[in-house]
Amino acid sequence: MTSTPEKRPVGETAARVSVVLPAWNRASLIGDAVRTVVEQSWSDWELLIVDDASTDDTVGAALAAAAGDPRVRLIRMESNGGPSLARNEAIRQARGEWVAFLDSDDVWEPAKLEKFLARSDEFRRERGRAPGVVYSWYHKTVDGRDSWTNRASAEGDVRVAILRYFFGIPSALMVRRDVLLEVGPLEHRWKGNEDYDLLLRLSRLTEFAVVPEVLSTIRLRTMAHHMSRNPDSYMAMVAKWGAEMKRVGARNRLAAVYMMAGRMYLAQGRRKRSVACAVRAVGALPSRDSLRFLAVSVLK
Repeated sequence: MTSTPEKRPVGETAARVSVVLPAWNRASLIGDAVRTVVEQSWSDWELLIVDDASTDDTVGAALAAAAGDPRVRLIRMESNGGPSLARNEAIRQARGEWVAFLDSDDVWEPAKLEKFLARSDEFRRERGRAPGVVYSWYHKTVDGRDSWTNRASAEGDVRVAILRYFFGIPSALMVRRDVLLEVGPLEHRWKGNEDYDLLLRLSRLTEFAVVPEVLSTIRLRTMAHHMSRNPDSYMAMVAKWGAEMKRVGARNRLAAVYMMAGRMYLAQGRRKRSVACAVRAVGALPSRDSLRFLAVSVLK
């Protein structure tokens, strides 16, 4: 059973958790995200909403949902630079011991922060040291319909595990701020997969703790929207981490990354690059799926 998280000493003024919420043109969705922070059972938080130069009423919708809560702060970016730059600025301004990430279209369960902090305290008592990262299971929906649930449960040293399968999407992730500052800023040039790169770097620096409950819901719009994302970011990620994946035998993961990039290239009409990805996927793991994708890429 999860215990009650330890309280801060009386007189401390900084919140224990800084919640980082970047947003760009999400006026129709951000209110739900903000309310799931305001309604948390753990009240010792600050919320940093980073408006990434929105052209709609994202700011108005966010502030309306915050309803004047003094724990909410607004940061305005001068120009649109993407979620990584927005998160980096919020991390720089954060005052909390922990940084919890929340995307503007996602939502939390009401006890998420309380359970994350309790697990951190338990981990420290069990192992004699604090984790640098706490994450939980999460559920994904696509266009409002149930999709799938990630139930990864690796703890402690996750360096190999995280190369073999993905877990810890931002909205299901909380990181000690000192660890974030040590590992360095999120990679903003890729325009995608910066969250996985951050997790891989964190795994080389600190230990992870898990709360084995679904405490975040990731709300994707449509698969067509997903396919419009930047496949080059997948190739940048493989260029940086592919050798490590091969070293630990993560052939299935490597093939999956190539196929995802290839599907995006194909959906965007970039067939030559799709075929190149399919060939690499077969080279990584000649499975039925990779061979089928190779045939689709060549013949389409």
